[in-house]
Amino acid sequence: MEEKIQYGLKRLVIASSTFLPISVETYQEIAKAKMVLREALYLEQKFDFIVENYIEFEEALLKSSFRDMVLGGQNHQWFQVTRATFDRRIMNFLTTAIAYTDSAKQHLNNIFLRDKSKVESAVASFSTEYDARIGYRTMCKLRNFVQHQGLPVHGTTYHSQWIEQDTQKKGLNRNTVDPYLRPDELRTGDFNKTVLKELEALGEKIDLKFLIRDYLEGLSKAHTTVRQSISGHINFSNQVLEDSIKNFQATFPSEGSIIGLAAVKCVDNKFYENDLAILREPNEYRAYLETKNPLTANLTRRYVSSEVIQK
Repeated sequence: MEEKIQYGLKRLVIASSTFLPISVETYQEIAKAKMVLREALYLEQKFDFIVENYIEFEEALLKSSFRDMVLGGQNHQWFQVTRATFDRRIMNFLTTAIAYTDSAKQHLNNIFLRDKSKVESAVASFSTEYDARIGYRTMCKLRNFVQHQGLPVHGTTYHSQWIEQDTQKKGLNRNTVDPYLRPDELRTGDFNKTVLKELEALGEKIDLKFLIRDYLEGLSKAHTTVRQSISGHINFSNQVLEDSIKNFQATFPSEGSIIGLAAVKCVDNKFYENDLAILREPNEYRAYLETKNPLTANLTRRYVSSEVIQK
């Protein structure tokens, strides 16, 4: 006997017996909309991991520099522990960055339903930033290097320098910490020779702070391009879910809630399968992350200071 299959909107809670029939095409459209919003959320979450790991790296720099200024005279063990913290923060940053860039194409494939031209147009921004930034190129190759061989931090330098404040000639003591890499330590491994030559031209010790900030600037710019390329798909998909919610609410105003609302497949009027939860929260969280992590511009030209500003 042939099964009777219906599609509909239903609250999957004990207290509700409502069922709003929908077409199989509407059911499939809801499934596609959920997939698009899910993939877009993955992109935002992975980029957020990059930003948060970068912030933790910068916080580690400030904390160590401040402790060195206040306490001074730390022993060798303290410097090694602090350097290890820098290594860990950078490795976390690089790992999440490569996870994002390596998976972005797959997420975009799902969003664009494997439309090759649209996918390639969106991911081209990563290559553009790679070509334009020494920090981007270095961090990509450094990640491969530390995965198989050494560590990212080859040394740290703590600076304490008296500087002048404006025209008042009042001395201020500036304290900084500079984790650096040495091209010499990269030369013996399988580090990319083209990028290594670029680094050698910059000197024997290269400040990692600039390279990391330059990398994040490039990632942020590329991610902004990705956002722009998928914004239309996000808006359309969100509207599909909103229309389903409003249709259900208009049909069953007495329900008073959409908790448990799903698009379902009903077989022989007996049970439901392949239910698709209809939720606003995932896309709201994606929108929050997009607002939280705006385009990061001129990061290499900005810094944080706790100095007292004379008024």
